[in-house]
Amino acid sequence: KLDVDSPFPITSKEVLQQRPEPLDYPQNHPKYRFYGNNIKRMIDVAVSWDKGDMRSGLEYAIANHMKKCYLTWNKDTVEDSVIFGH
Repeated sequence: KLDVDSPFPITSKEVLQQRPEPLDYPQNHPKYRFYGNNIKRMIDVAVSWDKGDMRSGLEYAIANHMKKCYLTWNKDTVEDSVIFGH
């Protein structure tokens, strides 16, 4: 009930109550969901690199992160051979 001048037009109640369109989320179902999509992207980048010290360092960093993700979701100890197998 205030008399206020607005620089913008007043939005109707119907427009404010409209529901937005649902978002289309990507539907990919990875084999090991607990690693996440970023690990998959990191592996794709590592595969594209030439073999050498940089690539082996990146592989080690990816495996380390995969182990942390595995332990976060599974609360179980895991051997390094299992992570490298994944």
